[in-house]
Amino acid sequence: MPFVEDDVLSGVHHSITKALSLGKSDSTSYRYACHVMTRLPVQQSEQITKHIQELKKLMQEDSTGAFVLPRETVVLLERLHKDSFAADAEVVLEIILSSPQSHTVMSSEFISRLCTSFLGLNSEALIHWFLHDGRGTSTARMSRWKSYTTYARNNTDLGLLSKTLLPMISGADTSDPGMLEEALILLTELAHLHVDLVDKCGIKPDQLLEVIWRLGRLMDFTVLLALFRALMTQDSHQLVRALQTSVWQQVTQTSADSIPIQQLYDLFDCTHCFKMPTDVFVQDSDAALKVILPGALPKELTIVDPLGVLSHMIPKTMENFTASLTFDLQGLSTYFRICYVLKRSGNHYSDRIQMNLLIAEALLQAKRQHPAANMVTDNNLEKLDQSGLFSNWENQTSTFIDHAATILVEGGSDKESTNSMFEALGCASAVTTLHWYETSVFYRILAKAREREISAAEAETVYDLCSKDLFFHVACALALNNALFNVKGFSFQRNKIASDLTGTIQEVKSATALVKLNSHLSQDVERTTAIPRQRLILLVKNLLGYSTVHELSAFLAYEILTLLLHVLPDVASEYGSFWQSAIDVLHKVLQLDTGDISSQYSALKLAAWLWTSYESNDDLSEFWINAQPRTEILIAQSFMSIASRPRDNQASTVCSLIASRLMRKVRTSAIDHSMSTSLSALISDSAEHVQLTAYVVLSKLVDREREETILSSALAKEYEEISAAFPPELLSIALDPAIEEHDIYDHFGPLNTSQRGYFMAWVMIFRFFKDTPLRMRVKLISDLDEADLIEPLLAVIFAIMKLLDDVPADVNPYSKTELDLELVVQEGNEMLAYAAHLYYACLTHVPALVRAWWIDCKDRRLSTAVEQLTVKHYSLTLIQHDVQTLQSEQSKSVLKDDNLTVRISNGGRDIFTTYEIDEQNMEMAIRLPPNYPLRRVAVEGIQRVGVKDTVWRAWLFGSQAVLTAQNGSVLDAISLFQRNVSLHFEGVAECNICFSVLSVQDKSLPSKKCQTCKNLFHSSCLFKWFKSSSQSRCPLCRTSFAF
Repeated sequence: MPFVEDDVLSGVHHSITKALSLGKSDSTSYRYACHVMTRLPVQQSEQITKHIQELKKLMQEDSTGAFVLPRETVVLLERLHKDSFAADAEVVLEIILSSPQSHTVMSSEFISRLCTSFLGLNSEALIHWFLHDGRGTSTARMSRWKSYTTYARNNTDLGLLSKTLLPMISGADTSDPGMLEEALILLTELAHLHVDLVDKCGIKPDQLLEVIWRLGRLMDFTVLLALFRALMTQDSHQLVRALQTSVWQQVTQTSADSIPIQQLYDLFDCTHCFKMPTDVFVQDSDAALKVILPGALPKELTIVDPLGVLSHMIPKTMENFTASLTFDLQGLSTYFRICYVLKRSGNHYSDRIQMNLLIAEALLQAKRQHPAANMVTDNNLEKLDQSGLFSNWENQTSTFIDHAATILVEGGSDKESTNSMFEALGCASAVTTLHWYETSVFYRILAKAREREISAAEAETVYDLCSKDLFFHVACALALNNALFNVKGFSFQRNKIASDLTGTIQEVKSATALVKLNSHLSQDVERTTAIPRQRLILLVKNLLGYSTVHELSAFLAYEILTLLLHVLPDVASEYGSFWQSAIDVLHKVLQLDTGDISSQYSALKLAAWLWTSYESNDDLSEFWINAQPRTEILIAQSFMSIASRPRDNQASTVCSLIASRLMRKVRTSAIDHSMSTSLSALISDSAEHVQLTAYVVLSKLVDREREETILSSALAKEYEEISAAFPPELLSIALDPAIEEHDIYDHFGPLNTSQRGYFMAWVMIFRFFKDTPLRMRVKLISDLDEADLIEPLLAVIFAIMKLLDDVPADVNPYSKTELDLELVVQEGNEMLAYAAHLYYACLTHVPALVRAWWIDCKDRRLSTAVEQLTVKHYSLTLIQHDVQTLQSEQSKSVLKDDNLTVRISNGGRDIFTTYEIDEQNMEMAIRLPPNYPLRRVAVEGIQRVGVKDTVWRAWLFGSQAVLTAQNGSVLDAISLFQRNVSLHFEGVAECNICFSVLSVQDKSLPSKKCQTCKNLFHSSCLFKWFKSSSQSRCPLCRTSFAF
């Protein structure tokens, strides 16, 4: 404002005062007042101060906050600061900051100028406004934050910055990521400036870390990692210890909100947590490990793990132990979070830590081998194993295994190290699930020592150190058995336990003794038990005597039978009734229904040994043969029981393998009808060995049923009385190929079990046709035709052979006539091997159905390809088979007639049958086409003697019908011709409908006689006549036919 006189200034001051008095209700007046004050000369400082106080009073009276602060106030503030009215400027600043509209009246540019101008005043109100005032938009707040940090960086006012740093972060708005990131970056930069945050700035580490973790979960991890690295540059042991402790706590505190373990490892590494006291790691990992272990281990470990029997020794009180687990977002429980960071750090921790890491590896391995078993309460273990977080542990843990093995092997030279190692491994710990896993690791270490060819003396030292721990004692006896076997102390212990078991048997005490004795016996099948023979016999008799009169738990039964398997070979030459007792105990255990497969497993192994050894001992042979029917029934029942249960672990698979091998030896007399039905379902079982066993046993049953049906069919007078039929279970499997187009084109190698089951069912169906008479064969083929099963089978076969492809599959390497199921599984293309064989079976057993399909086939390309396939790979084989059959003993037994001769020419395609009658020959020719049997066989009458033409043609038609319509063989056609001729000349009357002696359909003689005209008819011919004429009258005399 230009210079003016005092009286003018006086008027100005009066107008300012008046305008301010009106400002509460008149914003225009207020703006005027502020505008005029900005133009007052510097010399008017007293008046300016007075007006500022009036402005302050105006704001204080505005208790409602309704007063709108104009921008002119900000302009006034800048003028006051510029002219060094410091005190007045602070008052105006206080007015601005206390106004509810302070965030709206200042632009970002002004905020920046405000920060630069006034932060140096160390105004608490201004600092609070910059850092903690939550009013305004996110952009406005962020502008204040950045202005503050820009000032801090440019002016390095560390005292002011450090004084407000922690409150600034504590008050950060967690909904604003930008402000959070700015806060952490500022803290990082402060740490990089080497400011002593703890001692000089007074920041408490715990309070600081609480804020960091709260904000860090919401931020980009790179910002958090940079902050930690910066804080680690602080020359403060207190802060470093706090950082390490805090990071470790984050590792051990597991929840869905936990920081991912890979990121925590980076923090673990950068804060040098591995330098923390080892006791912390041991204590926390031990505690976390106990939580994830179940109270009891699955009993199937008995079968698949050398230490599995020890799982039975864990007290029953532990079985009720349960624990609730929490997991992070990756599915890791606390124990595996700990293991991850410790293992990845690669540092050499204490032996106990290494032990816990090995247990973690053992848990993952156990989950792989026994996915459905209760090996660990951590349900996420399988998913965790698949994640790859714990891959390649075997390589990383081998170093400690080597280290521990070295200490144990050299235990005699450094007892302190040996004792320390035993303590770390958990020797003499309480008998719990955890101790079982400790023992499992100990066994691995001993196995490594065994690989190094540990000496007997070294092994004895380790053995003695284990004497106070049952689990370690058994593990040592098993792992170092070869080295210890002839050691004096080991032999003494073995004989002492054997001697104790010849006395009174007490279940719990004796079970423990049996576990120890079994571990002390040789694990080498070629070596004897090394127990004196007389004591061994007493031991066997005592155990068998106890077992026959007392109830046996599954565990005790397993241990007794396991011991018998060890010692019976050593007494195999002994005679006595104890062999009968052994068989009785075997039967008793096979009937145990405890749900524990370990006893069933040992019983099946004992049955296998007795079955292979009984011939070497006369007493055993007599007892075994007498008990064999009962034994086979129990084995069959055991197999069906095992096969019906889920086989989702290694133990059940091993048990089913042994049961399968024994089941294949069981005779059909031990298998009842209900079991036969269940076996048919097992043709599609998911386990290959169960599937093959079902096939082998069913094959025997099919053979038995076929022989019985052949016998009953021979006795049946009428065709309808023939009882031949396929099992419905096989037909249901044959209805579903379980093969898609992609299976055919993507497949090479073994089939899946459902596909193999389909092919096996068809192999079994065709087995019913083997050596069956024509009448029975006609009945079976009729069933297949009615069920319409052959056409879908042929479609599958030809699809597998890829007949419509430019290059069809090559079936030449595969056997057509025979099928070895054990071998075919190992062949290059199992599906093609089955297809090649089944097409041969179709052409052999149901040629008429194949021919009908081929004739009706509308796809010319396919029918041509099928014909080419048949001519190239099958026709000649089939012709040769028919020729060989005509030349076989079977033919001679069927065609027992000195008047009949058969002559073969043209490579087997022309077969001439001659029947001599009164030195004259009656001759029929059968001519097989090149594409046999797709085209009809031609049957020609070469020479007729002594019969009417109608009868002669009926005989020829009958033979041709056998070959073309009834799926008969050349031998069947010749046999029909021979019987018609011989019966005719013996005086047997022909049927007056078909003019043949034997019925073409069922090969029966004419048996239905008209009571009026006395003519004879075949039942089948008469039935057709009645059906076609719709009346029950004699075809000749037309009178009502009376049966």
